[in-house]
Amino acid sequence: MIKLTELKEKFSKLGYDNLEKISEGGEGIVCEAFKEQKSTL
Repeated sequence: MIKLTELKEKFSKLGYDNLEKISEGGEGIVCEAFKEQKSTL
């Protein structure tokens, strides 16, 4: 499982500085967004 800090680092590099705000909407949104971005890394 990926740690939240690791997610923050990856998302901040991609411009997702508001990871906390996104995660409030549910892990599913974060996971889907991360999957989309991961494929472009």
